[in-house]
Amino acid sequence: MAEETGLDLFYKHQVDSCFKTKSNFIISNGAPSHAAALFATMFRYAIRNVQIFSKCLKNEVFDDIELCENFKNAIDRGVKVEIIIQDSSPDESKFLDTIKGIDKSDILYKSLKHNDLSCNFAIMDDSAYRYEPSRNEICAEACANDEENVKILQRNFEIIKRNIVPICTL
Repeated sequence: MAEETGLDLFYKHQVDSCFKTKSNFIISNGAPSHAAALFATMFRYAIRNVQIFSKCLKNEVFDDIELCENFKNAIDRGVKVEIIIQDSSPDESKFLDTIKGIDKSDILYKSLKHNDLSCNFAIMDDSAYRYEPSRNEICAEACANDEENVKILQRNFEIIKRNIVPICTL
């Protein structure tokens, strides 16, 4: 990943502050480095679970050391992580290498249906989300404290989860 700028560090600080204070402020989250920072923060603050629905876990987002470290720490704390992708395999990245290094087969899944969905989203516990409505433009939003929208995304994740297979041949 590219070297962090002062703006990236400021963004990380603002995102961390929103999660720390459980703010319901809507966070703009379109740049790949900002998406990586948001996922890293979700893993840092997760208590129970993180669920991710993504086309392929793009390496321009998931090839991030801090994200990987926070993911591993979340797993070590007992946070349940479920990731469903639409492509037959995820992009190669440090994150994928970290998943491969964990002795669990219940993290990464391939969706057998719903491949026409053009969004990506993630949920943390019952409070935080990241939602990217279209993959054709860089435009996403996130919030550290929005139970109403999280419930909608949780229902969608559960519907998608009805038709998945584990990706265990990484």
